[in-house]
Amino acid sequence: MDRETALARIEDSRGAGCVPCALARSPRPLARSAHAVAVLARFPVRWGHVLVVLSEHHESLEATPLDAWLDAASLAHAAARALERVLAPSRSYIASLGTSEPDLPMTFPHVHLHVIPVEERGARPADVFTWKDGVLEASAAEWTALEEALLAAWP
Repeated sequence: MDRETALARIEDSRGAGCVPCALARSPRPLARSAHAVAVLARFPVRWGHVLVVLSEHHESLEATPLDAWLDAASLAHAAARALERVLAPSRSYIASLGTSEPDLPMTFPHVHLHVIPVEERGARPADVFTWKDGVLEASAAEWTALEEALLAAWP
């Protein structure tokens, strides 16, 4: 799906409020901890892209309690381990993208982490953390199979 279509779908879903807050209430996450939840990304840049979303709404790292951040980081580590077991990527990127500038537009102004498996050996972070080439789409059966594999491999 191209970038513009994905962004339009995100905008359409904003009517229900903060999208990451809704993800944090997911009835069937990959994993849930005291302060965060891990889910498959709805608009992934790579197959297996996992989001780790804080359960409480925080818009900056400054506002995020350290115990919540460490808990989310631990969940991201577990997600990367499961992805390595299932997909055997060349590497895994874990990143939190955000801003401390209140007026800087963000797709999701809610602290979250991306766990992205990367197959290409030479891929650089700027190649991975971009929607310039759009996002992946898959069938319901493909999503279910990936989810089941990750759940079975979760440490």
